[in-house]
Amino acid sequence: MKYRILWLPDAEENLAKILDDEGRLKFLLGDTVRMISQKLMWKPHAFGESREAGYFVGFVQPLAISYQIHDDVRTVVVIGIWRTDRR
Repeated sequence: MKYRILWLPDAEENLAKILDDEGRLKFLLGDTVRMISQKLMWKPHAFGESREAGYFVGFVQPLAISYQIHDDVRTVVVIGIWRTDRR
């Protein structure tokens, strides 16, 4: 079954900033975000690596996200997103 994806406001703002800052890479990064969304919608437990306290981290280069899964309401909450190729 499909999971609903909710983005916390800080994560949404970070995503917008990443896309705005990248100019010509915006199309590639948009595709990466779509791939992440598909993975979260259909198999969130298989996508990421589990961390403490029910958190997960998932990677589709050059992006990474942190998220939580709420199976009882079939919802994934995206907590953060960042570039992995920058410091």
